[in-house]
Amino acid sequence: ITGTGTLDEGVSSGTYNVDVSVPVIGKVVSHSDSICGDSSFDIKVLGVNVGKVSIHGLSCPAAAGTLNLEIDALLNDKLPAGIGQATIAMTATDQSNGKLVCMNVEAKIENGDIVV
Repeated sequence: ITGTGTLDEGVSSGTYNVDVSVPVIGKVVSHSDSICGDSSFDIKVLGVNVGKVSIHGLSCPAAAGTLNLEIDALLNDKLPAGIGQATIAMTATDQSNGKLVCMNVEAKIENGDIVV
């Protein structure tokens, strides 16, 4: 999943937050980290590790211009019954707390593949 936009000014640092929610249970993960560089975190549902999300952030300092943020989501075969879809919500701010990104992705599993 790639979010694309335009930076009006350079970015030297910042923070992102990703929330993952599933039907019936609600929010199962809330993760924050630096918007600069790559990071990842596990998705756990009812204490079971069911996947991993990787964020490919900015190469800071990032000059004004095109912004590309990539999210990779991998799910394993340990999904509890009834958990076949998720909402991934991402926000990010820069060093001055200015808004950089607001992205909402609806994902579901169909025939063993993630569909967004």
